[in-house]
Amino acid sequence: TGLMYAFVVLLGWVTFWRSWFRVETRPQEIHFATTDEGWRIALSRYHDLDASIETEHPILLCHGLASNGTTFDMGPDLSLAKHLAAEGWDVWALELRGHGYSEAPRWWTGRKYGWCFDDYLKQDMQAAIAYVLDYTEKPQVHWVGHSMGGLLLYSYLATEEEQWIRSGTTVASGLDYSQSESNFHHLNRLSPALRLLPALPYGFLASLVAPFTGWTINSVENFLYWSGNISSRVKRQIHANMFHTIST
Repeated sequence: TGLMYAFVVLLGWVTFWRSWFRVETRPQEIHFATTDEGWRIALSRYHDLDASIETEHPILLCHGLASNGTTFDMGPDLSLAKHLAAEGWDVWALELRGHGYSEAPRWWTGRKYGWCFDDYLKQDMQAAIAYVLDYTEKPQVHWVGHSMGGLLLYSYLATEEEQWIRSGTTVASGLDYSQSESNFHHLNRLSPALRLLPALPYGFLASLVAPFTGWTINSVENFLYWSGNISSRVKRQIHANMFHTIST
């Protein structure tokens, strides 16, 4: 009974702060691609019909591990997606399985955690690119990936013969941290314990501490973003909106 009461209190706390710091993304359209395994993958489309320039190839944005489409659209003044659309680009923001508007594991659907990087690469990424190209009737896309979204680009270019990528841009997508002082070294120590779990509820934990973030500059928050460039409220919005459960 005590554990149930504590869980209800924590759930209420998280729900309240997610609502308080809610970020409303407003794409013009939301599409869904379907992978070969049947997962529904969300694609939010941003395009300005009044733009004076129409570009030849669409842009496909991809977030990082545990993140979602708010990476590229945190509101009118903090939106790469809307900025590019205003410049005439046809912009699509991909959300990988389990993230954002995409299909996530639910006990009543039989979907479970347990996917890996290869599933993102071979299933979600392939389905998203194919859908965008088919819908727009364009031959290639410009890929912009943040963190793991950039690693997917590297892997795609290294393994796929059919090159549907016109150009690629990666942000904070390092391949080798062995010679750096990255906090990834500390996270690696948790690997044995994480293998015992089907998933890590990172989004829940991030929302749990959302109201306490942004008060000081610290190494934990600097691991996620550069604190000096972001206001305290945006930091709290990031924690409350941007993260999801990580499949282990």
